[in-house]
Parts: sequence; C-alpha cells; structure tokens
Amino acid sequence: PGHEGDFLEAAATEGYAVTPISESTGHAPLALLGAVVAGVLAALQGRVNGGLAQELDGDAVMTAAVSTSMGLLVLLVVLALREPARHALLHRLPEQVRAGRLRWWQLIGGFASAFFVVTQGASIPALGVAVFTVLVVAGTTGSSLVFDAIGLTPGGRRPITTPRVVGAIGTTLAVVVAVSGRFSAGSLALAAVIVTITAGVISTFQMAINGMVAEATDDGLVPVVLNLALGILVLLVALPIAHAITGAGYLAPPPPWEQPLLWLGGPLGVGFLLLSAIVIRPLGVLVYSLVTIGGQLAGAVALDLVAPTSGAVVGWQVILGVLLTAAAVTIAALPSRRRAD
Repeated sequence: PGHEGDFLEAAATEGYAVTPISESTGHAPLALLGAVVAGVLAALQGRVNGGLAQELDGDAVMTAAVSTSMGLLVLLVVLALREPARHALLHRLPEQVRAGRLRWWQLIGGFASAFFVVTQGASIPALGVAVFTVLVVAGTTGSSLVFDAIGLTPGGRRPITTPRVVGAIGTTLAVVVAVSGRFSAGSLALAAVIVTITAGVISTFQMAINGMVAEATDDGLVPVVLNLALGILVLLVALPIAHAITGAGYLAPPPPWEQPLLWLGGPLGVGFLLLSAIVIRPLGVLVYSLVTIGGQLAGAVALDLVAPTSGAVVGWQVILGVLLTAAAVTIAALPSRRRAD
C-alpha cells in the first residue's frame, strides 16, 4: 500500500503489460453520469449564447464577453464562500508551477474558452444547436484518441484499443450522417464547418489540461477560474478590434430582469468546466469526450425540437446520427481487458 505507482512502473520496465484497476474494471457510474450532465449543460449554454448573439445583432465577441463575465462573477462569489478553493488557487497552484509539476501551457485554457464561446455565438443562430454540436464532435473524437495515447490527460496514457478506435470512427460517421441533409441544402459554409471543427479540437485540449490542473491543485475550481479570467482578458482585447474591423456599433444586452435566461450562459459554462475537470481523470479524454457528446446531442436535439432556432433542422439524418453516436459511445466506453505476458 502506498507504492502502487512504483510497482506499476517497475513492472512496465520489465516488459509486463499492466492494466490499471480503473481500466480493467470499467468506469465509475458517477463519472459517466457527470459527463452526460456536462454534455447537457454544454448544449444549454450553446442555445443561451446563440439567443444572446441574436439579441446583439450577431455580435459573437460581445456575446462571449457577456457570457464569460457572468461565469467569472459566479466563480468570484463561490471563491468568497469556499476557503479551500482560495487556498488551492493562491497557494497550491503557485507551488505546483514553481516545482515544475505544472507548465505554462497547462494554464492557458482560457484561450480555448474564448474561442469556443465566440464560435457558439457566431454559428448556432444559423446552424441550430444539433448541427453545431455534431460538427464539434468531428473535432473532438480524433483529437481525444490522440491525447489519450500521448498521455495528455491527468490519468496518464491510455492505449489505442479496438473499442476506442471503433468508437471514434463510429462517432465521426455519425457526424457525417447527421449533417448530410444540411450540406445538400447548401446552408453550411465551408468556413463555418472548419471553424466549428477546430473549436472541437481546441475544446478537447482545454478539457485535458484542465483535468491536469485540477489534479495538481486537488481542486476542480482552480482551472475554471484560470479559464474564465484569461478568457475575459482575451475577449476585452478582441472586442474593440472586432468592432474596428466590422465598423459595427456596440449593442447592450437586454437587462437580466427582462430576459434572465440570456444571462445564464456563463453559469452553465462554469458547471460544464467544473464537471469536466473532475470526471476526466477516471474516464480519460476519449471516453469523457464521447459520453459528453451523447449528452450534448440528446440535449441539442431536444432543444431544436421544443424551441428551434431559425436555422435548426432536425430531420431523420440528425436523429440517426444521434443513435449512431450512442452506439459508438457505448463501444468506446467498454473497459479494456488485456492479459499480462
């Protein structure tokens, strides 16, 4: 007891194939449930930010700034009430950086947050939540498999096994099926597709490094605070630049007492980031991403059916894509069972 890591390292050095307990016995049900909930929160945030962007005449950067500011405000209140989180942020984080256990590139998730929220605000009013979500999946699946294989995850390296590859390929095929109807209608511009897929890759990288920061500081709130603080700085710089380029004026969002739902994007994003930082260690990047995708797609289709946007189309292709994604996620989440040599 207390020397499991030394034993695993020594066994690997001697050529033995050792499977960690978390890999051989499956994934914790609570972690899987947390990933599903994170996906639903992401879909809800996308709809809220898409609606806010419409109110701001399509100003995606202003939308991202409002959403990120509200999320940071919520976090500041939580930090004021939770002393362990303040200690982790102000003391444990600097200690880990000075000791070299955390690198500078693990602290820049806020760039990914800013980029992703801007992409939400720019794309969802035209595409609908469901199609936006499945395009993000295309960037998420392959990058998740790579990040797990190279060990860019708090849980260490996870092998490229047959269930993982089948799950990643199956989810990508599900994306192609889900968006096929929209391509035939000519409503998806190539630039929008590329930007949204890129947002999926960057978001996966963000979740991976967030999990590493949460593990190093022993507090899931720390990477969320770093993300939103850096994100708002980036957006405050980008806002005047974007308006100077487009020549557009500044529109104020409707006050919260008139349309309170439009101000919930930030708090929903906080919930998503916090859950992600907590559950990504037991699940790994790929399984976490695919299970979250299942939650996103379920929530996205429900939103597009109940309260569709002007660009939302939930045809048979999207429904079939959701079902194929569920099957692929199930396969990828199967625990690996390798025999020692």
